[in-house]
Amino acid sequence: MNIEKITELHTLFSRTENRIKSMEYDGEGLDIPAINELRYVGFHLLKYLISSSESELDKAVNHAKRAFYDACESSVVLHLSKIKEFEEKYQSVISISDVIKDYPDRRAKAEQARRFLQDSDRQDKVSFYAEAEQHLEILENLSLVLFASKGDLDAKIRDQRKQVRRWAIGIAVGGVSALLGLVTKQLGMW
Repeated sequence: MNIEKITELHTLFSRTENRIKSMEYDGEGLDIPAINELRYVGFHLLKYLISSSESELDKAVNHAKRAFYDACESSVVLHLSKIKEFEEKYQSVISISDVIKDYPDRRAKAEQARRFLQDSDRQDKVSFYAEAEQHLEILENLSLVLFASKGDLDAKIRDQRKQVRRWAIGIAVGGVSALLGLVTKQLGMW
């Protein structure tokens, strides 16, 4: 029995399972490509256990790698989508960097991740997914910061709206007062 490969398989399987669970907990459903790859892991692992064929164990490990890669890529896409949704809600209404001071730097890193996915040559899958995993850590952190900042941003928006209402009421009262003054002057009441 090849303990080294089985340990690698276990590690990959656990990491993939954690990534899939994370997406599931975020309410985004299941990562079907990664789950399909895990099915193949089980299939080839069983064939290995029955036949002791190293090639079956190699296939199981390769499918486990692919499952992890798929789960990472899906997670990157998910976080980019959440960031875009956040920006669509807040960016046109309030300056996000008023609440998240380093937002421009964080946003630039998110853009780097988006471009990485869009422009990458995926021939060297190992290095591609190692870099994708780094981008994923940055995006997960940004998603957490954005989520944590929603309350402060919503409070600032409410304050802005109150100020606009006060300003509009002040203008309206001033306008009505001026109009009344003109009307009463014209009627000779003053």
